[in-house]
Amino acid sequence: MADQTPAQPPAESKTKDRSPNYPAIGLRRALELVQKLWDSDKRQPVLTPRAAVNMGFTAKSSAGQLAIAAMRKYGLLDTEGSGDQRKVKLSETAIGLLNPSASNREQMLKEAALKPAIHAELWNKYGFEGASPGAIHDYLVFERKFTEQAATILIDQYKDTIAFAKLADGDKIQDVQGAQTQTTYVPPNPAADLLKPPAYTPPKGAFDSTAGKQTLPPMTANIRYLPIPLDIGDAPIPVGMSNSDFDLLLETLKLWKKKIVRSEYPRSAIWKNKDHDKPVTIAGMMGEKDGEKYYQSSEGTGIPASELTFDVEGDQR
Repeated sequence: MADQTPAQPPAESKTKDRSPNYPAIGLRRALELVQKLWDSDKRQPVLTPRAAVNMGFTAKSSAGQLAIAAMRKYGLLDTEGSGDQRKVKLSETAIGLLNPSASNREQMLKEAALKPAIHAELWNKYGFEGASPGAIHDYLVFERKFTEQAATILIDQYKDTIAFAKLADGDKIQDVQGAQTQTTYVPPNPAADLLKPPAYTPPKGAFDSTAGKQTLPPMTANIRYLPIPLDIGDAPIPVGMSNSDFDLLLETLKLWKKKIVRSEYPRSAIWKNKDHDKPVTIAGMMGEKDGEKYYQSSEGTGIPASELTFDVEGDQR
């Protein structure tokens, strides 16, 4: 009986259908994840499993890996190392986009939106007039060889990304060769803007004498500030601090209260009594007697509150 040899596998092996590279999430969602990374790690590089956990995924989930890959395609993450030691950290572009008052934020959004190659390809192909989802679907599936599922995901996040970045007919971008290309418009979603913290507005009267424009006080770059309206002007408070930072801020304000809060005195007033009306400078409060407050003048005289009229315009506080 002849020896039987086991059947050999065919020479050709079938490969699983794969779509070309594309970001699995839109720019809007990617920036939400950027905020989570900033809240947890600031500028520090962290291992990719840790970054996934800090963004709300499990350490080695495919969803977390796809999110990180998409954020890299938008230019929001920098990487270092490889394999199990690969780390990611927020790019300067990502940190800049977290600041709603950054002067170039609008342009950075547009550039990030079209940084993925497939986004730029769709943008340049269909131009300002755009195309129906059906036309884009057929192009992706039949010409670019995307799977049906990948095409559906890409179309949804691409259209949301373009709307979020508020790209318009007159916008120009730089392609990889440095040539300018035309961009397309999809109406923005104004509801998304309601979730943004208010931009910092400088106090009235703070002007740059050379440019004639309002200027910001020196603050840490790429940090968002919430303006707290005070009588003296807006107090910018950094957004995104930890609980320990917040407690430290409160304790520091209490400690420095005497330096921060101005004294109520001296104050200008008119001393009106039966004999004369005399301008006086009030140095402080003396106390109460028989239910009436008494103030002390700079000369040391005690004056009842009923005889004083404080001069608001001439107030020296």
